[in-house]
Amino acid sequence: MRILHITATHLNPTGGVVVVLKNLTEKQNEQNDVKSHVLSLKADINEIGSPHFSYLGDEKIYSFIKRYNPDVAILHSGL
Repeated sequence: MRILHITATHLNPTGGVVVVLKNLTEKQNEQNDVKSHVLSLKADINEIGSPHFSYLGDEKIYSFIKRYNPDVAILHSGL
């Protein structure tokens, strides 16, 4: 199963949504047959330190989603 978490919040590496998503994707990726990833729509993810986070420019979002082909997409925060 491919899970895609999409967030439009500003990512603070010490608290809030980013901490929950980082822990959640790490645990989900430990499960057999699960690939979980976070796509940030607003914030650079360099400070997060997780291979499960991506930030793309607006023009690349749809191609990423099409290529990733998630079974489930979960929207976190208002978009």
